[in-house]
Order: sequence, then structure tokens, then C-alpha cells
Amino acid sequence: MDQQFAGLGVLFVAGFGPITRESDESKAFYVEALGLPLKPMPGNE
Repeated sequence: MDQQFAGLGVLFVAGFGPITRESDESKAFYVEALGLPLKPMPGNE
């Protein structure tokens, strides 16, 4: 994904917290498809 926005330069993203009802589909997207090294919080596996 490579988009250009005039006058906007993102230097850092502190984090994000996706909220989902389908944990398996969310994991498939963020971890498996995008390859992000995300770990579940305790009690939220």
C-alpha cells in the first residue's frame, strides 16, 4: 500500500487496537496475511 497525501508525512505510529467479533478471521488477516508480529493479551487468546 503506497499512497501519497499532500502535506502529510507520517513519521511514527504508536500503535493500534483492532476490535473484532471474529478472532480467527482477525488473526488470519493481521498475522497471517499481513505478517505482523502480534501477540494476544493474556486471557484473550
